[in-house]
Amino acid sequence: LPKEYEFDRDYWQFSKVSIEAYARKIGAHYLFEESGAPFDPHFSLFNMFLSDRCNEWDAICFIDCDVLATVNSRNVFQNASKTKVNIIQSNTGPLHTEPFEKIAEWRNSNELNTGVVVFPRAIYDQVRLFSMFIEEYYKTDSWVHGGFDQEIIWDFAKQHGFENLEPQFNYMITYYRPENRFNQSLIHYHYNMKHKLPHDFHKPMILK
Repeated sequence: LPKEYEFDRDYWQFSKVSIEAYARKIGAHYLFEESGAPFDPHFSLFNMFLSDRCNEWDAICFIDCDVLATVNSRNVFQNASKTKVNIIQSNTGPLHTEPFEKIAEWRNSNELNTGVVVFPRAIYDQVRLFSMFIEEYYKTDSWVHGGFDQEIIWDFAKQHGFENLEPQFNYMITYYRPENRFNQSLIHYHYNMKHKLPHDFHKPMILK
């Protein structure tokens, strides 16, 4: 992340506890991926597709380490397409602020946020082919569409299409009303909101 978004990395420890509890609640296998090999953690969502591990599951949901689940959270797999990648456009949903400006002109962008992504089995082979070009993105990434993994998913969605996740499964409190966050399923404390995550974790509305 850019320097202005860097915070104490301890927030991921709280996220790990909450998302592991979420996996238990919905009956999913939980795996904490931290290596980011062969490059860095920004590309860790593709690790499953660089090996045969993805074939162990009917669908894979990648969740960033700055996300908390709520006690009333719904099953993301039951609300996802079985034929397309499931991801949210950052400029859709219950926006309450001026669109967040990044390097790209955000207002006119269909930027896809990769805080929560669901890959159904039907597209594993297609994702694997894209994963083979990570080195190219790693060397040339320009943050045009959010950087790193978002660049790859952006291009993948343009070629293969995508299903827009309901905002409740990637409730970005930078863009959406933060006072409504505990009524959602998965709260995303991205960018300059990470400092709220450790405090919220201790509230009874958070799954842990």
